[in-house]
Amino acid sequence: MKTQPNYAHRIAKEYGGCLPYHEIFYIRSIRFSADRALGALTRYYGAVKAPASEARTEEIVFALQEALGHCAAVSRYFWPVSDEKLALARAKTLRAAFELHDDDPLFNVRLIRNAIEHFDERLDRFCSRDPVGTIFDLIVGSEGLADEQVRHVLRLVDPASQIIILFGKKYSFADLNRSVERIHGTASMMDREGGRLSIV
Repeated sequence: MKTQPNYAHRIAKEYGGCLPYHEIFYIRSIRFSADRALGALTRYYGAVKAPASEARTEEIVFALQEALGHCAAVSRYFWPVSDEKLALARAKTLRAAFELHDDDPLFNVRLIRNAIEHFDERLDRFCSRDPVGTIFDLIVGSEGLADEQVRHVLRLVDPASQIIILFGKKYSFADLNRSVERIHGTASMMDREGGRLSIV
C-alpha cells in the first residue's frame, strides 16, 4: 500500500496536482472565495460613493479589508504559500485553466495577504514598541498622510489612487475587482459545464 506522500507526489507528477474527478472541488472553492470577495468589494465601492460620515469611513476600510482577505484566499489557489510539489503543481494547472499570469492583480495580493491574515500579530508588535507621535487608524484620505515621520498609520484607504496602507506600508488594489470578476465568471462557467477545468 502506497503512503500518502507518495500518492501526493504521483498526483503532482501525473495529474498536474489535481485528479480529474476532484477538479469540481477546486472550481467551487475558488468560486466561493471570489463570490465573497466581490460582495465585499461591492460594499466598498458603494461606501466610497456615499456621503461622508464616520460610519462611511468604517464601512470603506472594513469592507476593503474583508475583500482583500477573500482575494488572498483566491490568490492562494493560484500562487500558494506552500512550496510542496502538490501545491505547486495544482497552482500551475489552475493558472493555465484560468489563464492567469504573474502580471495579474491577484498575484500582487500575495504581498498583502500576510499583513491581512496576521493583522493581530502586527498590531501586537506595533503596540509593544510604544509608538511616539500621532497614530491614525480607520482613515479614508490621501496616501500622502502616511509619509510624514511623526505619523503612524495603521489602516488608511485612498480610493483615488487605489492604495491601502497597513502599518505604514502601501499596497495597491488597482484592477482587483476586474480580475476577481473574471475568475468568478470562469469558475461559474466551469461548474455549469460539468465541473472540469477548461484548459485549451
